[in-house]
Amino acid sequence: MQKKPGSSLRPASIGGSFLKFPSQTKPSGAFTLDTIGVSLIKKAPEETLSHELVPAHAVMSADAKQKVLEKFNASESQFPKILPTDPAIRGLGAKPGDLIQIKRKDVTGEYLYYRLVVSDE
Repeated sequence: MQKKPGSSLRPASIGGSFLKFPSQTKPSGAFTLDTIGVSLIKKAPEETLSHELVPAHAVMSADAKQKVLEKFNASESQFPKILPTDPAIRGLGAKPGDLIQIKRKDVTGEYLYYRLVVSDE
């Protein structure tokens, strides 16, 4: 949909996050911006984890975590990061410092991936 010069989008408070959209053009051709609220879709964690496209996630025990660190001769800081607010992690109750094991399947087999839960601050 193309915006007509001089037309305006009205602010709407629907949810907790906001997007900015052009509201009208100025004679110079520049846009002014209005804020429009957008609701966030929040799925229950168990609904997210049970989706066929989401691979299995599991929090590893301290012993299993140590074995993985030794196997790869790596420190925690060398693993890819994931936030505790990630939809696949929220339902697991993982906290910063936990190592997450992700089992991904494809036509050639099953593969293990690891992510370190980090603080979202």
